[in-house]
Amino acid sequence: MGLDDFANKSSGPDVKDQNEYPDEDGVVSILYHHLNKKHDNVRIYERTSPDIIATSGDEKYKIEVKGDNHSPKDRVYTGLGQVVYEMDYDDISNQDIHWAIAFPAEMGRRTEYRERVNTNISSQILELLDISVIIVSEDGNIKWYSPGEIGDEN
Repeated sequence: MGLDDFANKSSGPDVKDQNEYPDEDGVVSILYHHLNKKHDNVRIYERTSPDIIATSGDEKYKIEVKGDNHSPKDRVYTGLGQVVYEMDYDDISNQDIHWAIAFPAEMGRRTEYRERVNTNISSQILELLDISVIIVSEDGNIKWYSPGEIGDEN
């Protein structure tokens, strides 16, 4: 059984999913529509990690998406853990494969996930493993932080 066995065969997420922002389905929906405009192929995987794979030519972007919940710090750690767990050793040295973790812009309308990432993840780890961070706003605004551009300096 391969990753494609889990792929959502529809053309994209349900329109209703965007109304579920900042839950994971809502973040996936907004990000899918953004990526679909910029990449040759975008697929959603519902029961496995990564949640989205977008390809353009030889470039492949594997994206783990996290929604808001009662413990944003755990969401940050869980997202990073899932990416590291799913990352093949060859992904690290392959210049055409890029990993990212996507979060909603705000958690419970209080603190931004960007701040949580800056506090809880080392920028050096993100840079070493070539992991970007994507912040997805409810209005469709997407901020893509390159590895090393976000995270704790320590």
